[in-house]
Amino acid sequence: MELGALVHYGMLNLARISPLFLMPSLLPLAKLPSTVKVIFAVALSMIMMMAIPVPNDLQQLSVMQLIVGMGQEVIIGMGLLFGVQVTFGAILFAGKLVDLQLGFGVASVLDPMTQSQEALIGSLLNVLFTVAFFILDMHHLLLSGFAAMFTSFPVGSGILLPSQSHLVSFFSSQFILGLLVVMPVVLGLFLLDVVIAFTSRTMPQVNVYFVSLPLKIFLGLLILSISLKHMSGLIENMFLYSIRDWIEGFKGY
Repeated sequence: MELGALVHYGMLNLARISPLFLMPSLLPLAKLPSTVKVIFAVALSMIMMMAIPVPNDLQQLSVMQLIVGMGQEVIIGMGLLFGVQVTFGAILFAGKLVDLQLGFGVASVLDPMTQSQEALIGSLLNVLFTVAFFILDMHHLLLSGFAAMFTSFPVGSGILLPSQSHLVSFFSSQFILGLLVVMPVVLGLFLLDVVIAFTSRTMPQVNVYFVSLPLKIFLGLLILSISLKHMSGLIENMFLYSIRDWIEGFKGY
């Protein structure tokens, strides 16, 4: 096996792994310093090369073939990472929905990584899900999924695309699971709004707005803190589906 062919194979491996660390994403890994992310990407690429058997028929590529191949591997890595990003995006959307009901819709916090404004409750849920991501060992599942893709779809096998039916089912399931996380809060605040509406009709002399606003904030945060204690199974299913089933839905062309 030529040394040049082995170096090109390692560069293609690194191109597939690099989106996991270098892409600006919603993943917890995006919060790491750039130098640390580069070191992790190179180290993980070398580990994958040592753990997965290298094909014996490797050939040295031309410059154009290497550029095209690295571009394809980057697209594959971005596609594999996209499933986990959808999960964190669904959590941010659910948090924004709660913010609107609590009256925090005009308030936001700045995310220094993406330079975008995020909802208060969405940022809180993002932090909690980041902790759950590591507590539930989902980072191990993510890395094992990447390793499985190296075995099922070796480097240089072409672009991988998920089927259309899998895309529809995946997006819908993540959207529904994200809503289920905050559904107790949404239903509780809806019932509180109904009670406030009846109160304002029966006692119009009471300034219901100034009474209901702190009450909604207190009740919403209380229901959210209580409900999250009993949602470990739901959170684990969201991560399992976003990693395992998303990767299994790919097919090669």
